[in-house]
Amino acid sequence: MVRCSLAGFMFALATLLPASVQEKVALPKGQAPHFFIVTEVKKDGLVIKQVGQTEGEFFTTVEYKPAFKEVDATDPKGKKLTADEVAKLVKPGSVVLVSVDEKPVDPAYLVVVKDDTVILAGVVARVTLRK
Repeated sequence: MVRCSLAGFMFALATLLPASVQEKVALPKGQAPHFFIVTEVKKDGLVIKQVGQTEGEFFTTVEYKPAFKEVDATDPKGKKLTADEVAKLVKPGSVVLVSVDEKPVDPAYLVVVKDDTVILAGVVARVTLRK
């Protein structure tokens, strides 16, 4: 009798637990940001690049040259950053996030980044193909 009750309890637990966990998961709103590498820090802005997937002999490189005055920069907690703060936080080799849809990045995506990560919005792309 105890074995049947224990087996029934374990079966119920196994079937009900995944359903209740899945119901509590809230999907992020908006698109995931793109990760870019800072290749140069200039007095008035940055040069950032994203290397895409290869297509035959070529791979795409997306290069942005955002001027500090033309972009909105924030930290992962949503605090607006000044041009001076961005220039201090990033250096060649730093990773920055770029908002795809110009909206604030959903906090669910930001759990994987450090507190000093810079998030940019208002960036315009130029795509080039390279061998």
